[in-house]
Amino acid sequence: MHSTTRLALATVSLIGTVAGVAFTPASATAGPESVRERGVVLVCTGTLKERQVVVEVYENDTYGNSVSVVIGDPDAGGVHGSRSTTTSLWAGRRVEATVRVQGRRAAVTGVARKTGPRIAVHDEFDDAGQHIVADGFHRRLRTDLTLTYRKSRVPLTCAPAFRYDVQVTKEDVG
Repeated sequence: MHSTTRLALATVSLIGTVAGVAFTPASATAGPESVRERGVVLVCTGTLKERQVVVEVYENDTYGNSVSVVIGDPDAGGVHGSRSTTTSLWAGRRVEATVRVQGRRAAVTGVARKTGPRIAVHDEFDDAGQHIVADGFHRRLRTDLTLTYRKSRVPLTCAPAFRYDVQVTKEDVG
């Protein structure tokens, strides 16, 4: 498997955990549970007044969508905000995602265009007592996004940035 693909799949899992998206284990069943998941992953960085900015925009047609903004180190006076929503954050080429950070609106806006060929992906891993297999495709996105917060605009560099369409099968182990 390409290291980019492994990083991207790990990012999907991490974003779901960090942003609080409901990736719940399948109920105890006799056989595997399989579901098709489609969506977008954008993990972006920038700098706001000498503070590191990390933005995550995640769409999943099965489990919901989320946006997260972290400015600086939250353990050292930095701030953050995240929210989950059923509202689409990416439509056509346009990205529009907002979240409250310390009571103020933080907006991620701009465009994300599909680029290059579809990339076949396959990954297998164990998590929370389940063996998980993901098979499908990713397609990279070229982005031109900014974060607007407290009257400042921050250009964002996004990597990884991709659309995905995967069949995820979960089976209880043990």
